[in-house]
Amino acid sequence: MTINGGRASLSVYGSEDSLCSLTAKLKQNFSSNNQPQFIKNGNMARLASSDHDRTAHLVMLAMPNTDKSVIFELIQPTEDKARPVMLTQESVVFGRSLPAGSMLTATIRNEDTGAVLETMTSPLPPNLFFDGLAGQLALNGWKNISPPGDKSSVPGHFGIFQRKEALCIVTVGHDLRENKTCVTILSKEINRQ
Repeated sequence: MTINGGRASLSVYGSEDSLCSLTAKLKQNFSSNNQPQFIKNGNMARLASSDHDRTAHLVMLAMPNTDKSVIFELIQPTEDKARPVMLTQESVVFGRSLPAGSMLTATIRNEDTGAVLETMTSPLPPNLFFDGLAGQLALNGWKNISPPGDKSSVPGHFGIFQRKEALCIVTVGHDLRENKTCVTILSKEINRQ
């Protein structure tokens, strides 16, 4: 995959260990390397470690109603080894006309499947931003095909949109680290792998 134009790889692993047991093992394994950054918060833990060639980011999640975990591993070249990364303000879904008040923060492209994950931030509250985004998508020919559901049970906002042979899945919610709205957009042509 590419992230903001730079090469990277993403792997997902299942673990029979609980989150606490898994994080203890990973802390022990990484302790001989450079001092990793390790953060645990509720049912999630994050670990980042670098050497002179690459940086590994691990996100570990506790599986609900079981003592198992899942690990997301993202490996990228370290910044000094990576080619210059260019993040433009051009979205795959919106082009140069980003939703009002938003800023594109990352673009991740799977070169094999053509799937693109984009993240944005906005100072607007999630409900206002989602309504504006959905309106802009509709003006650009996207049809909301989200299944009906109980919106009160899901934090944030979620929508599935289709335009010809392309799908777009949007989630909008609060950024837990900053007082901003965080937007995630996954888009893909239906007829590709």
